[in-house]
Amino acid sequence: MQKQNKLNYLKSIISLLAVLLFNLPTLAALDINYKNLFVIPELFISSNGGVRSETSSTGESNSGTEPQTESDSVTEPQQDEFSNPAPTPGTSFGSTNSIPTSPPTTFPSRFPTDTSSYPTLIPPTLQPAIQPQPISQPRPTPQPQPAIQLQPTSQPTSSNTINHNNKILNSLLCKHTSTSSQDVNFTNNSFEITNITPSSAKVGDLNNDTYADLAILDPTKKFITVLYGSSNGSFTNNKTINTGFPHNKLYIDDLNFDGLQDIVLLSKDNAALSVLLNQNNNTFSEPTHFQTGTAPVSLTIGDFDNNNKQDCFVINSGDNNASLVLNPSNESPSEQLIASTNITLDENLSSVGVTSADFNEDGNLDIASAFSENKVIIFNGDGAGTFTQATTILVNAKPVSITTADVNNDKKLDLITSLTSANSNNVSVSLGRGTG
Repeated sequence: MQKQNKLNYLKSIISLLAVLLFNLPTLAALDINYKNLFVIPELFISSNGGVRSETSSTGESNSGTEPQTESDSVTEPQQDEFSNPAPTPGTSFGSTNSIPTSPPTTFPSRFPTDTSSYPTLIPPTLQPAIQPQPISQPRPTPQPQPAIQLQPTSQPTSSNTINHNNKILNSLLCKHTSTSSQDVNFTNNSFEITNITPSSAKVGDLNNDTYADLAILDPTKKFITVLYGSSNGSFTNNKTINTGFPHNKLYIDDLNFDGLQDIVLLSKDNAALSVLLNQNNNTFSEPTHFQTGTAPVSLTIGDFDNNNKQDCFVINSGDNNASLVLNPSNESPSEQLIASTNITLDENLSSVGVTSADFNEDGNLDIASAFSENKVIIFNGDGAGTFTQATTILVNAKPVSITTADVNNDKKLDLITSLTSANSNNVSVSLGRGTG
């Protein structure tokens, strides 16, 4: 039994040491004097087995309390597993004879008030955190890049090139809206015009009101008659316009690109071309006359010198040649004939009609003329008013007139020639290929 008690006591001591070692970091942080940690206060055992605190000779306690009698200071010692004295031989460990009956009421201070003897704890110096420095990479020296070389197209075009064919194609567009699948029917609407014998008529918006008007020519009169159209398809407000002398051909076009339709006339007997510019408000300028060759029979209008102004190319049947009237809208009205440029076509052929387009698509307006010798000849223009014979097309009858249109809708202008013979009347179509 004694051996067992000693073993338990040893285990208790080991447990206490383990607790102290485990809490050493905490005790260090509390700045505790380790020398006085295990100091046991000096106690006096009374004659009756109690415990009392040490008093001075004057009767005052060390803690500064009032003097007490012996009977007042007797207290039972605090029950403590680790503070009990070892049992005497012949006495059981933990018996009532070995344990004080009452604990002390006061204890002397375990820690002295003078802290000069305490060891000074110097906290470690904290070093500032190392800031990561960015790694400086030298920037590469930029190398010059070679310039991009633009490859020219197979057919370089000038910024000044005029697309003549687009203008012609747009003028040929027929815009209409079909509201049903029924056939379109036309209603006969006849009206009488007195004092004239019409030989030619053209349609155009002559007063710029979006309604179609009629210009009617009498080759024996020195005027033309204009009938203005209305929203219901009827014509009212007849107007006569002075022409100076009789004419046998009538054309309508915008010569000066002001958005107003002008009138161009040919006079076979007077070998002249006359221009009446639209002044708006149902009025026209006085006629300006230009000299042509003998017996002009046909003309085509276009910008043959590429200056964005309309010119007139006239076929003269009496001389087997042509006349080029440049920029007729620039001239002021005059009764005198203004000279034009003579153009030689083929002296051995008699031209009966003419049309124009950029047949070889080089940006310059070309000429196609129909001859009574069953031929159509194309003359390529150079953009400066000069023409060179290029292509000859043979037809199987005598041409009467010629015009251009995009028959097969391939955005290339084709030639349409009306033919006449003793046996039949035919139409010849020559499809354009864009090469002239």
